[in-house]
Amino acid sequence: LRATILNTKASYDERAEALREIRFKDGAFRELDSEIVISMVDMARSADTPRGRYRAWVSLTGSENPYVVEPLIEELEGASSDDMKALAVGELGRFLDYPAVRDALKQVAARDASLKIRAMAREALDGASR
Repeated sequence: LRATILNTKASYDERAEALREIRFKDGAFRELDSEIVISMVDMARSADTPRGRYRAWVSLTGSENPYVVEPLIEELEGASSDDMKALAVGELGRFLDYPAVRDALKQVAARDASLKIRAMAREALDGASR
């Protein structure tokens, strides 16, 4: 399974299925090692479509690996879809110890066109003050 995830020539669907099998083996959620996280972030960054990027990021949902922080901020700042922004805000909310994360969420909370996304960013930031 690991070899499939790391195989950049494998299809997205093959890689995503292998990732699901690793992450939820025996019904228990497992954190991904750094090599797999880096590979999946690279897949997200190189996806041909916004939907492909979104699907790749969904596969990383819940990762505690700090490698995702900078690319998620980039996605948040450049995303055209509210689905991608919502995913990025939710994921970044776990990394509030990073000043760049707080700054990005403050920008979104103040300026995003979507009231929903602004509210999500404010809610994520409120988690830092608890």
